[in-house]
Amino acid sequence: MKGDPAVGQGREALKKVIRAMHSLDEPMHLEIKLIHAEDDMV
Repeated sequence: MKGDPAVGQGREALKKVIRAMHSLDEPMHLEIKLIHAEDDMV
């Protein structure tokens, strides 16, 4: 299963999303509930 193609993959893409969230006028909350790597839960 791939992520959202509009977001991109990897560490740099995640950093870009986090920077964009910090620049918003309204604060956002992000809670990571499940992470998959190579089809395994980590």
